[in-house]
Amino acid sequence: MGGNETLVTVVKDIAGKLERWRGLKEAQTTQAIILRVLQALGWNIWNPYEVVPQDTGTKNYRPDFLLCVKKDEPVLVLEVKALDRTLTDEDRMQVVNYANSQNIRWSVLTNGKLWEFFDNRVEARAPENACSTSS
Repeated sequence: MGGNETLVTVVKDIAGKLERWRGLKEAQTTQAIILRVLQALGWNIWNPYEVVPQDTGTKNYRPDFLLCVKKDEPVLVLEVKALDRTLTDEDRMQVVNYANSQNIRWSVLTNGKLWEFFDNRVEARAPENACSTSS
């Protein structure tokens, strides 16, 4: 498949491979799923100032990706977990806390199958209450 894949095409292709891909580790999930989805959404995955990998975070936390519309101005924190990993409250707190500490409105937690979107402007007692889920 080429670089101009539509999101629908990418998601259908990935969905057809999920059973074979069981057990993918985090880096493999990133390569096989996350980067393809980001590219299909219009992000330039080859521009290290737009899709910023492993940014140095606070308190030893390094988010997997920061997505930036302008250099050094992140608009979204993206945290990736292994394909078969269950997303936990600790994972949610991790991504939301980093976004809050950097004053970034949006954060996403995903294992490639389940995508949880957080809006840090929504006041909630727990991250899952400020979450929209897509699978």
